Amino acid sequence: MVSVDVLTRLREQVNVPLTSFSVSGENQLLRHAPDAVYLEYARSLKRAGADLIMTDAAYRLATALDEDGAV
Repeated sequence: MVSVDVLTRLREQVNVPLTSFSVSGENQLLRHAPDAVYLEYARSLKRAGADLIMTDAAYRLATALDEDGAV
């Protein structure tokens, strides 16, 4: 979750699109977590300043967002 701190500070300093990339260790950690936990993880990256989120679990995240009514 160090990336959240980096994103927050970077967002304060630049006015360009920022992309967060979820590394395989984060995806492995969240693999068996409920969709609500994964959604909160993604939302925390957005709140920190990410404009885009790249992840191996993009399909899962998109499906969870659709089911949540956020899309």
